[in-house]
Amino acid sequence: MEKILKEYNSLSILEKLHVLYEDIKELQRKNHLLSLQQYLEYLALLEEHTIAPHIKVTKRKAGSVFITTAHKAKGLEFEYVFIPKTTDSYWGSTRGQSSLIHIPWKYLSRTELTQEKEETIEEERRLFYVAITRAKKQLLITYSSQNEEGKEQLPSRFVFEIPQEYIHTSSQIELPSGTEQRIISRLSPQKQKPDSFNKDEMQMYIRSLFIHNGISVSALNNFITCPWRYVFRNLIRLPDVRGYYLLLGPAVHEKIRDYISQKKK
Repeated sequence: MEKILKEYNSLSILEKLHVLYEDIKELQRKNHLLSLQQYLEYLALLEEHTIAPHIKVTKRKAGSVFITTAHKAKGLEFEYVFIPKTTDSYWGSTRGQSSLIHIPWKYLSRTELTQEKEETIEEERRLFYVAITRAKKQLLITYSSQNEEGKEQLPSRFVFEIPQEYIHTSSQIELPSGTEQRIISRLSPQKQKPDSFNKDEMQMYIRSLFIHNGISVSALNNFITCPWRYVFRNLIRLPDVRGYYLLLGPAVHEKIRDYISQKKK
């Protein structure tokens, strides 16, 4: 490896070695009994027909950002490493939910469940250690206090296990665009609108409902019968009183279910 790194085209050589390694791994996956002689015969066949191994190599430009998973980062090192979303739902939670308050299962006769959870958490802890030790100079761990739905979330338990002398905490509050204006408008005294009926607003409202709901045969029949029936039932869609047939169907189904249940007993 040291000899390769000293070459002027070391990156090209490493990429070729990567192609060779991935090709062997793919063939090994298809044939677990693959021998060296068989692989050399395979390479000779490819060379005879001028065929290159079908292995996709991701080429990186100098100065680009390398995005990877913690699993694939094993054995790699970088000057700076960023680990986003280090919340308890991503790291350290067996159910994908925040659980910094640990339930003492060992005192509740659930030792087998405790052992299974602890083994899973220990595996994630080792993987998190792999992720944070990829950095040579600086490691940046980020998390937010709320998720995309606005629900509160907690940082991963693994973050608190890092010694304090290696941590520099920085918090930043980010408000969505327009939040300040909405807060001001909510807290400002509102002008009371007159209670008088606004015909133009009502017409615009009915028009928007008509464009949104469209027209159907039943709606047209309701309009022919009574225009107000069409407005309340098909446009505004007020809840209607359940008729005889709507009540009869569920009653019949309920009786059939009771009859079948009694027969099974």
